Amino acid sequence: MILQGRQLKIFIVFIFPLILLLSSVSITHGQADNGTTGGGEWLTFRGNPEHTGKTDASGPPKEIEMKWRWRVNDDKSPISASPAVTSDGTVYITTEGGYVGVINPEGTTGWIDKLSGPVQSSPAVDSQGNVLVITEDGYVYYFDSGGEIQWKSEFDINISSSPVINGGIAYVGTDDRSLIAINLNPDMTGIESKSKKILKSDVIQWSFLAFDNVKSSPAFSGNTVFFGAGNYFYALNSSAGGDDNASSMIKWSYHINAEVNSSPAVFNGRVYVGADNGYLYAFNENISSNSENSFKEGELVWRRKTGGSIGSSPAVDQVDGDIIIYAGSDDGRLYAFSEKGEPKWTFSTMGRVKSSPAVDGNGDIYFGSDDGHIYALYQDGSLKWKSDFYGMIRSSPAIGPNMKLYAGSNDGYLYCIGESTEESREPELKIDVSLSLSSIENNGNPTTVSATITSESESQNVLSRISSVTIDLSPLNMIGFKSETSSDMVDIKQEPMLDDGIFEDKVAADGKFTYAFGMTDDITLVGIDRGIFTFFLSDVPLAVGPVPLMVTVEDLYGNKISKPFSLNILQKVRGTPPFNNVINNRLERQTLNISFTSGTPSILSIVPSQGPPGERLRVDILGKNTNFTKNKTKVEIFNETGFRIARALPEDFDVDVLSDISLSAQLNIVTSNEVTEGGLTGRWDVVVTTELPGGSVEVVVGDDLFEISGTSARVDASVKNPNNNFKGLQNLCEFTLDITDESGARPKGSPWRINTGYSRDITIQRAQSGIWNYEIVVGECTTIPSFKVITTGSNFGYLVGEVRDAYTGTRIDNATITAITGDSMESDSNMTVSSGGGYYLLPLSAAEGSYIVTAYKKGMIDIKREVEIGDGQETRLNFSLRPDLRCPLKDFANGLRLQSFYSLRDNVLKNNPDGRRWVGLYYKHADEVRRIILNNPEFASKSIKFLERAARIIPELVSTGKISCSLNADVEDLIDVLIENAGDDLEKSLEAEKKNILMFLTKIRK
Repeated sequence: MILQGRQLKIFIVFIFPLILLLSSVSITHGQADNGTTGGGEWLTFRGNPEHTGKTDASGPPKEIEMKWRWRVNDDKSPISASPAVTSDGTVYITTEGGYVGVINPEGTTGWIDKLSGPVQSSPAVDSQGNVLVITEDGYVYYFDSGGEIQWKSEFDINISSSPVINGGIAYVGTDDRSLIAINLNPDMTGIESKSKKILKSDVIQWSFLAFDNVKSSPAFSGNTVFFGAGNYFYALNSSAGGDDNASSMIKWSYHINAEVNSSPAVFNGRVYVGADNGYLYAFNENISSNSENSFKEGELVWRRKTGGSIGSSPAVDQVDGDIIIYAGSDDGRLYAFSEKGEPKWTFSTMGRVKSSPAVDGNGDIYFGSDDGHIYALYQDGSLKWKSDFYGMIRSSPAIGPNMKLYAGSNDGYLYCIGESTEESREPELKIDVSLSLSSIENNGNPTTVSATITSESESQNVLSRISSVTIDLSPLNMIGFKSETSSDMVDIKQEPMLDDGIFEDKVAADGKFTYAFGMTDDITLVGIDRGIFTFFLSDVPLAVGPVPLMVTVEDLYGNKISKPFSLNILQKVRGTPPFNNVINNRLERQTLNISFTSGTPSILSIVPSQGPPGERLRVDILGKNTNFTKNKTKVEIFNETGFRIARALPEDFDVDVLSDISLSAQLNIVTSNEVTEGGLTGRWDVVVTTELPGGSVEVVVGDDLFEISGTSARVDASVKNPNNNFKGLQNLCEFTLDITDESGARPKGSPWRINTGYSRDITIQRAQSGIWNYEIVVGECTTIPSFKVITTGSNFGYLVGEVRDAYTGTRIDNATITAITGDSMESDSNMTVSSGGGYYLLPLSAAEGSYIVTAYKKGMIDIKREVEIGDGQETRLNFSLRPDLRCPLKDFANGLRLQSFYSLRDNVLKNNPDGRRWVGLYYKHADEVRRIILNNPEFASKSIKFLERAARIIPELVSTGKISCSLNADVEDLIDVLIENAGDDLEKSLEAEKKNILMFLTKIRK
């Protein structure tokens, strides 16, 4: 059999140019002798007195899970402090809600104490297991390990610095420009026995007055305390004495000319610290003995610029004898520098890096970001894993025993991450989605999306390892406020769902998550409470018909599972003419339904509450042809002289609009004492006023509809003759409705003539997608009617499924799924993109005929033909992407079947240990190889000649797995031409893999 054309081009494009292998270098980690925390303990901020952030314990490996998460009661206050961890896995943490808590190794609460104020500084544990905690308002607590207060003292100073303990002395910075030394074992003779309170003068051993407030957490090395204060950095002799010989305490200082809020790290004779000017500074730990520096100025070794302020504290490690310094910056990056200040690498996140990095015994680095992730990196800066949380991570991670990592979050939880103990790290999760309203309209009631997540796994810990649950609202093109304090508007795309509608669960154990939202065309009504009964503005005119949305669950391993669902959009316009508006039709060939109601608005009935007299009165009103609008409608009661008896205003949230024709109102009675005394008895008028778009107002009056009769004991309100007391009877009035498409063409039947008082339903069959214009012209009418236009789409179904790699089986995100029919070209309305783990949902009209549906991404494609869509039905269509048949070599060779080359791949490469990985690398570089083929005549010519020869060999290779002649010289020549024309990434991969390709060919020849 001779293979030509498409088979030949796959051989060259698939096998030889793109059998690639990415190589990595293994680095052996060396352990430093100093500045390292041992035994799995992390007893203070940054792990040790030198604040290197380095431990000899191992952090969580590549495969992780959330072991537990813990919160103080229902307090959602952020945890910005770094936890302290003892060698048995007991964790101590403080919260900005003013709590100190102790968590047992398995995640249960040991003890909790409520403090005098919020806490940002980290707790410190001394050698006896006692715990030092300092609040922001300067209250100092010293507990034993069981939670019993040993003593407490009120310093009356704001403190955000974290203490460091050396021996029996703790050093901490304050907001009154001082660094203080606290004696942890003071004279207890003057202590209040019951409260354990002691005077600060009996606790403070000495203090040092700096040039500015001390936000920096001090580090301790030898007998020296290092810290920043305002624009100065200090090295103090801890044993030199008190205030009266303060100058002798200064070993050296340095004017940085920028605020120093970062905590320093001391390692191997150097001190490293960041500043708000974005520089990382390296100083010699001690001034040279031959220095003639009379001002005791520190010796700056180097400084290196980052892209933002440095508020986090650097970490230091030693790798194969080389010292590496890691520092986070407000530009969202973690930087790695050598001991000489040479940049090693940077790692970018999507938020500021305020969290200080921690380094484990393997040299792996762990840190948090304001983007809500904790990142784990290898020594070369490549990603080991990342874990997603709901809040910013300002807390600095602590590494404890048994490969556990602990960090607090702005969502109020302390998280414990450890090694996965699951045999399969992809839990069998299932998502069920329900909607409180399956259809939603502008200025209508919000819908609540509820997602219930269950697992078939027997493990009770599966749901607690959920990293995030999000809802993708991007197809709705909604915008909202950036925050409660900002007026900036932002796009609403992937939004985190809540554990439930009101409170978060302890560990999301029930698997229930919700998100509620609505839409409005009034910017003044856009809410800022994200995620729960909030109105948002659509960025474009609402398109009627089904909109594909998706709920996605991601676990700590990065596995994703999604549930696509649709929300039907109704477009509603209300008001009075003149009117010139548009209908945005979503789907091609779907049925467009237009419903009109018109007439004079009136009140059908009013149901007042009955009860004792008071200041408020509740009424329920049912209208006809009314346009009651949320936050735009008020209710008032007047007597015959126009005196207002009671009112309910929308800005006071006293009017609950249930629909266009129904509302419930809580009216405030103007003079409640007269009600009690019976002075307000009689019949009254009910007036409902609604502000409509364009500045018009709808006023609905019910004449003599309301009666109050009462005594000093009781007031009853009732309706009298509701069917005979309408102000203004309906009158006949004719208007015309004219509809045109974007080209100006009218559908069959347009324009329509409609009389007020009669509803009219209009149907446009097989309506094209896009904009339809409509205009309403009112003739001579004694009273201009109020009317509503409601537009809906019908006659549609859904394609739903997942997209996978045909060879590797992995799910593919960002693949484009397109449906075309025999009578319509490709349309944006018939297109969607896979996400959330390869899932997609594509609404399509269910008109007669079938679709050709294509899924494709970066050189891979799958085509399904004769796909039928049933009205209201869901059609499942899964895709397996293979190499795109539309290869540039079709221009050079005749096309034949691809089956032999699929067999070559499946039967030969899968038996080669590297083959599966080679196929994935082919997909990665396919686009670039295509460009080289098209733009390089030499390569195309050599490829054709090689294909003519290779075509005779492929059948032999497919059937036997061997070949009888050599292709090495030809293949080597082709690879060399590719390397000459390739980009950096492809060039490096080909050079690294050239030898492997030739060895593979030699092996299959033998």
